[in-house]
Formats: sequence, C-alpha cells, structure tokens
Amino acid sequence: MEQKPSKLPVAALILGLLALIAAVIGFIGLPTGFIGLVLGIIGIVLAAKASKGGNKATAGLVLSVLAVVLSSISVGCWVCVVALATA
Repeated sequence: MEQKPSKLPVAALILGLLALIAAVIGFIGLPTGFIGLVLGIIGIVLAAKASKGGNKATAGLVLSVLAVVLSSISVGCWVCVVALATA
C-alpha cells in the first residue's frame, strides 16, 4: 500500500512565508516562525524516514529561521522606539 505524502512540509513552507512577511510586526512573526520551525523539523525527520526528498520542509525551515531572526530584530527595534519615546 502506498503512503500518502505528509502535509507537514507544505504547512512549514506556508508558515515560513507568512512569518517572513509578518516579520516586520515582530509579535506576529515570532510565534508563526516558531510553529513553522517545529513543523519544518518534523517534516525533515519524516522525509528522512520515508527516504523521500524533504525540499519543502527544508525551505520551510530556512524561511522560518529567517523569520524568527528578523522578528527578533523587529521586536528589539520596537522596544527601543518605545523606550526612547517614553524617556
């Protein structure tokens, strides 16, 4: 019997893209990026077990990592702006 392909890599890719777009608003990009990161790692592990290419999972993982980094920078900038505005 043939196994159905996992939808986790596609979900990781979509969440990675959404998180990258939402990275400007750090508070939205961070949780989305972390969820995409987890799904990307699970997708890569499942692809390795199935001996099938995990290209979408890898792309989702890379996009999620970029989104988390950019979101963290964005949150840091927002904190600095608020701190300077209230000083």
